[in-house]
Amino acid sequence: MIPDLTSPINSIMRSSLELNNFEKQLDRDLQSEQLDAIKSIAESAESQAFAANKEVEILKKQLHLAQKEAADAKKDAMFSKVMAILAFAVSICAVIAPLIFG
Repeated sequence: MIPDLTSPINSIMRSSLELNNFEKQLDRDLQSEQLDAIKSIAESAESQAFAANKEVEILKKQLHLAQKEAADAKKDAMFSKVMAILAFAVSICAVIAPLIFG
């Protein structure tokens, strides 16, 4: 007599189907976790980009101020140079004038 294997085969098929469903659910869960992780990374990157943009704007303002200060310093240096030349000329005149008009 051949034993009836229908019940064990059905049980194995159900177990196989359950395992297959479990694997699919696990894949979906992993994909969901990966998607959440990717979204978190994207949000973090966006936040960092925003902060970097703010920093660039601040650096641009600082550069503009530094350029303005450099231009002002150049003007001040030129004024000082002209004043030194004038002072030198006046001092020479102060020495020579008594000799000439004496």
